[in-house]
Amino acid sequence: MIRVTLFGLLLLPLAQILPDGCPMQGEPPTTTPEPVDRRPIETSASASPDRAATDEMVELTASVANPSGVSFSWFQVSGPGARLTNADSATARFSAPSLREDATLRFMVSTTNAAGDVGRATVDVLVLLDDTLPFDPDDGSGPNPGDGGTGSLVARAGVDQQVRGGDLVTLDASGSRGTGLSFRWRQVGGPMVQLIEDDSAMPSFVAPAESAGLNTVEFEVIVTDNKGASDTDRVLVRIMPPGGDPDDDTMPQVRLVTNFGNIVLELNPAAAPITVENFLQYVDEGFYTNTLFHRVVPGFVVQGGGFLPGLTPKDTRDPIALEADNGLQNDQATVGMARTNAPNSATSQFYINLVDNDSLNADTQPPGFAVFGRVVEGFDIVTRIAAVATESRDGFMDVPVNDVLIRRAERVTPEN
Repeated sequence: MIRVTLFGLLLLPLAQILPDGCPMQGEPPTTTPEPVDRRPIETSASASPDRAATDEMVELTASVANPSGVSFSWFQVSGPGARLTNADSATARFSAPSLREDATLRFMVSTTNAAGDVGRATVDVLVLLDDTLPFDPDDGSGPNPGDGGTGSLVARAGVDQQVRGGDLVTLDASGSRGTGLSFRWRQVGGPMVQLIEDDSAMPSFVAPAESAGLNTVEFEVIVTDNKGASDTDRVLVRIMPPGGDPDDDTMPQVRLVTNFGNIVLELNPAAAPITVENFLQYVDEGFYTNTLFHRVVPGFVVQGGGFLPGLTPKDTRDPIALEADNGLQNDQATVGMARTNAPNSATSQFYINLVDNDSLNADTQPPGFAVFGRVVEGFDIVTRIAAVATESRDGFMDVPVNDVLIRRAERVTPEN
């Protein structure tokens, strides 16, 4: 969903699969460590309260059957950013951020012990909109003066979609909030389409099938309540070609040559064309040479592709559009793009899912994180990387003590 409201001041970086850096120390390992035989730690998580107003203090609590010798690591998985305190204890806290609409914040706790056993659990907290925010007549943000300043009218155009040419597409503003609502949709960008029932909450249209490439159409919904107050929201629909050259369905492969062994990724340009093109451009430029897997979270992800040894950040190209709602799920051994809390912020960093991470999927927790490929060789290498020793330092967590190095990334060809 694209809000007309500007959220820039509200977006704090998330803690884990985002492109944040952590200081590192020590030399790269000279031998490949053996995989650790990890056993699950039964872990549960709760929040009090689980529904919070602006500035209300929320307490997150992790519970395990035998807490003796267990270490805890809390981090935020999705939602507008919140600043956690005591994140390395069983009980973490945060103050609910000021938001222009209700939003769900998801947090995860990872538990480990000296034997290398791991566990994890997630918990959601609903943060309510801040109805004291001023109304901005230029973008419609904040409570609307027509509803008495209560902030009760909120237009919601639904989540962004990706469809095939020829598909029947339904837009959905049924999540809008207010009393006695009426709707008016209009197209504001892309190849023109004919909206059916454009005065309803859920109009539809047939995606144009004649295009040979990727097109994006944008729609705006104007929602009016029974007092005459109105609010707007926008949504994007990306349209893939219905057929085309069979070469469009090829699955290019990339080999990551690491100091632990080789990992081969198979990419899916049919599902994530923008993301695959972006990743391959970085590969072809040699960008990933001597970069790090700088974050390792057992039972969650390993992440890399943005820092040189010593956590020296690399300059990247402009960020790309999010392709999370593409039908690919964050299952074990899949590869996705790391990003900040802003949906369209991914650049070079990627992550490999160590387990099925449903919480990262767009259909579970919009807007989600974009999967664009999978590991087809060397997942045992990924597992070994997941077993390395990590530490918390200077406010950052899950930093490998010794560098895990991507020596180079290269396309797999018949010649190599």
